[in-house]
Amino acid sequence: MELKKIGVVSAGKVMALLYIAFGLLYWLMMAPILALVSLSGDAAATVFAWLFGLAGLILMPLIFGVMGFVLGVFFAWVYNIIANKFGGLEMHFG
Repeated sequence: MELKKIGVVSAGKVMALLYIAFGLLYWLMMAPILALVSLSGDAAATVFAWLFGLAGLILMPLIFGVMGFVLGVFFAWVYNIIANKFGGLEMHFG
């Protein structure tokens, strides 16, 4: 059995969800570190660090998701071109 074509939008959706999961993992790893760093400074730096850290923690999973979608679409498109010219991946099930 040979995989000859990948649905481009389908691959983009799956990759977006995977990258959102990676972004959430980043959030879980970085939230405690950013909280500790923001506690070690003067008042103005602390407020800035909290706002900067909060924006980063909220935006990072979204940025990861968008980039995952874009990369998933791009790689599926490139795979389809290559598979059309040279053949697809050979797959064995069971």
